[in-house]
Amino acid sequence: MGRALVVVNPIAGRGLGERRLGDVEHGLRRMGMATTVVVTERSGDARRAAADAEAHDLVVVVGGDGTLNEVVNGIEADRPVALFPLGTGNVLGKEFRLPRRPERFCAMVARGRERALDLGSANGRRFVAMAGAGFDAEVAAEFAAARRGPVHKAHYVLPLLRCLSRYRFPRIAVSIDGAAALEAQGFALVSSVRSFGGPFVITPDAAPDDGVLDICLLRRGGPWRYARAMLACMLRCQHALAGASYFRGRSIHLAADEPVRYQVDGDAAGFLPVAVELLARKLRFIVP
Repeated sequence: MGRALVVVNPIAGRGLGERRLGDVEHGLRRMGMATTVVVTERSGDARRAAADAEAHDLVVVVGGDGTLNEVVNGIEADRPVALFPLGTGNVLGKEFRLPRRPERFCAMVARGRERALDLGSANGRRFVAMAGAGFDAEVAAEFAAARRGPVHKAHYVLPLLRCLSRYRFPRIAVSIDGAAALEAQGFALVSSVRSFGGPFVITPDAAPDDGVLDICLLRRGGPWRYARAMLACMLRCQHALAGASYFRGRSIHLAADEPVRYQVDGDAAGFLPVAVELLARKLRFIVP
């Protein structure tokens, strides 16, 4: 059946990446696939490994959203990608209900059903799920600075509380498809998917292959307003984020008069301004 490049984050899922690798590799070989395994050790390894995808027929990612994002930014060849989801947020895993047992994952790969997913770009960095500016990016940066080894969802609690206690929810100017700028207060999200990670659904009408990006702007900011809105989303008390406005577009520019961070697929990526674009290129993604 060809050759598979298997890119593994060994600490994903609190070490499950390393423990599940043997089962995934064995399942692929039983399908008749030769495998090349790359185990990442530091940031950038998955992106560099994906640059060799042209010599393979399939790229398998064993890890989370961050590892997948690196692969998407490294792969240039037109090859399908399959994700064995072991991350903390597991945005794509939840979006497509991807199997988390090796035998079911390999069965999915064997069936070979593909969807052509939209790819976005934020200042040149590709993303599959989202790019955002403001509070969520600040939490991502705080979390990354404190991260040590494997991650659990509970590890986000302290960075979240710290940011809630001090974040000022600055004004963010958002221009959509060249129109006059709108104003968000401390939170602007551009997404291709419904899930925001964990139990949160912030862009419920988004679809990963509809050729448009969904935009959520918090128009009235403040820590407790944000916290109440997110709690309501988590408990499914409402269809969308309270106090937010929703738009759709293909080219979005975000800027601010003070330093405001932005994130790409859940990882802090820099400071505004950022130009977010829907790319013509699609990602071939294996789904159940």
